[in-house]
Amino acid sequence: MADLPHGTTKGQRDNEVIKLLRELNRRGINVYLWKRQWFQRSGRYIHQAGADEFIADMSELINRARREGLAGLRGISVIETNLNNCWELRERALYVATRININTNGWLKAHTLMMPGAGMGPYFKGIHNGGRAWLAALEAETRHFALVYKHMKSQEGGVCQLERFNKRWDYYVGYRAETSVERQIEFLRTDMGLADLERYFRSHRSGFPRHTHVVFWGDIGDGVFSLSALDGEPQFNHNTLEALHRLLVRENHWHGYFFDFPFGSRSATGTDLWPYQILVNRRSGLRTRNTALNRSKTHTVWGEWHNWAGEGFVY
Repeated sequence: MADLPHGTTKGQRDNEVIKLLRELNRRGINVYLWKRQWFQRSGRYIHQAGADEFIADMSELINRARREGLAGLRGISVIETNLNNCWELRERALYVATRININTNGWLKAHTLMMPGAGMGPYFKGIHNGGRAWLAALEAETRHFALVYKHMKSQEGGVCQLERFNKRWDYYVGYRAETSVERQIEFLRTDMGLADLERYFRSHRSGFPRHTHVVFWGDIGDGVFSLSALDGEPQFNHNTLEALHRLLVRENHWHGYFFDFPFGSRSATGTDLWPYQILVNRRSGLRTRNTALNRSKTHTVWGEWHNWAGEGFVY
């Protein structure tokens, strides 16, 4: 779920979500419901309405789904929280889990919560400072938990403190970056704190096997089609995509990834075609894999996203 279209009420949106959940549940498809929600907008850590709005919206949908017996709803996620650091991330994750459980009679204790890195999703420096206690607290409130990586730089300094990294982000992993895979991985580990996340989850994986997962959300376009154009366009040398795949999948075995845009129109072209794995014929309803070439003509659209979890896949 994203911002409401103009003229649409929350009630109308929720009705559409429940209608979709009914159909997916009928087909036996598990669903993880997400919402884009900034948890702060001032660049300072004060109590703001974002987390409470997310809690209220998700609690309402969870309770409606449960009343209808829609067991296919397996978990929830927030994306792009705009938080300033990992202390805020840890605090808000527990706040969300606790409050949703209060509102839903403990629903999350049998389901999954996913929480992104700070900023727009890529920042994990200091995440390990939560130690065992944070994971234990999450285990008490959720059945499964995952942190989410999204490849998107911070908002401007007036609304997020992580803007201070944006110039280095642009140089190392931005849309015109020309750095090597190795230097990009080094930037992600040091500046963005992926090294802290690696050490933290490795050291606690045996004690918390259901709460030390990482899910790759994709890039700023919510897929990998934007990453297909990184690194000195129009050369398309894929260094950032390769760096992320090596770091997340090959080295840490974090195979999870999230479908934001699974379905598109068979008549689409360009940026309306590249994000979608599955194409739908508007007249017949026939669904087929998107075998069109991706943005850089190196793989099919289906192939470059569907194969993300493959440790041997070459971008």
